[in-house]
Amino acid sequence: MVMPQWIKITFKVTNTMNKESETLLDKWVRKVNHGGLDEILSLYSETASFFPTFCKELKSSDDRELYFKGLKSKSGLKVETNDDQMTKCIAGNIWLAYGTYTFSYAENDQVV
Repeated sequence: MVMPQWIKITFKVTNTMNKESETLLDKWVRKVNHGGLDEILSLYSETASFFPTFCKELKSSDDRELYFKGLKSKSGLKVETNDDQMTKCIAGNIWLAYGTYTFSYAENDQVV
């Protein structure tokens, strides 16, 4: 059984967010599940804090790129969010999105 994990994503946006802010995690899930690496990385500012599921905190954009490159290479990668999503404006155009999610992927013909 795959246990839910916490996700914390800090977004820096260049336009005013209202309704769109409610779907930041949905957009992240969609891009992880179906998008390319550049699409995922575009959600993060250069200085975003990032606490990944499968390793320690990553501090640079290069670290994030390597992390997602490895993640996207997993066969059958899928992420699903649970019902506790929350998005909050911290200040100006800085938003925090968090909640729990579950990753799954295939390894040796088994879903993990």
